Amino acid sequence: MALNHHQILCYNDKFLYLRSSYNITTTTLFKIMMNKYQIGTNAGIVWRILSDNAHWDYEKLKEVSGLSDRDLNAAIGWLAREDKIDFDIDEQHDRLFLHVNVYIG
Repeated sequence: MALNHHQILCYNDKFLYLRSSYNITTTTLFKIMMNKYQIGTNAGIVWRILSDNAHWDYEKLKEVSGLSDRDLNAAIGWLAREDKIDFDIDEQHDRLFLHVNVYIG
């Protein structure tokens, strides 16, 4: 998403949204907000798909999940930040898979 000089990316405890120096209607604001609850829900969708322990490429994961690029990327970011996934990147493919945590003790 490209921002122009009249827009600023804002965040509060529930939403990521654009704030503009122009007046925005509630309907417009609702369309551009990204709800953290929805990102978490989408992260759960992606996690369940990845739970087969296969290495998934982005396009196949997008197709199976039914998520848009924006929603899928947010979900991947959520899972990466929680250290739930790893990436297998080579010259031809970028793949994602579940990170395995092993605790001994």
